[in-house]
Amino acid sequence: MNEGELFGRGGNKRIPADHMCSEAKARLTELELDDHGALWELKLQGKPRVWGLRSGHVFYPIWWDPEHTVCPSAKKHT
Repeated sequence: MNEGELFGRGGNKRIPADHMCSEAKARLTELELDDHGALWELKLQGKPRVWGLRSGHVFYPIWWDPEHTVCPSAKKHT
């Protein structure tokens, strides 16, 4: 995939760190990555997500989120 195909796809987005759960924020601090204001969330099929940093056209994976718990989305119509 090229940059536009990966980061222009629905569901793949930049998420501000303050929208993440407390465990994810603590993990960023532990990894000494808490100076980044946001991470990229790559949506796979269903719940699983891959989280990481993006520098230009390079994506650096940080962690695997199989249950979509780092930044769960609000359910629609609730």
